[in-house]
Amino acid sequence: MKNFYQQLSPGKKRSLIFSMKTLIFEYLMGYQFDVSTFKNKEALVNDVYFYWLRHVAERRYLWCEDLNEDVFSPAFAREMKKKIRFLLPFILHSHQLKT
Repeated sequence: MKNFYQQLSPGKKRSLIFSMKTLIFEYLMGYQFDVSTFKNKEALVNDVYFYWLRHVAERRYLWCEDLNEDVFSPAFAREMKKKIRFLLPFILHSHQLKT
């Protein structure tokens, strides 16, 4: 499956990004925004990805209606991890601005 995100409707795209922002924030809160315990950025991205994937299924976000076995494909994982890599620095930085 290529370009899963591009195939979503505008509402489902917003839902997917909202789920990422929300769950990345929750994940980082669990670490008190201290990511120094991770070996490298890729280890953090992988951990966040699996946390996000597990919780979106439980919470049944709108975009999850389109999920099928393709969610376990390497292409889906690459595409979503790319979005996580983009969002992580913004969420970390926004927290630092608040403190």
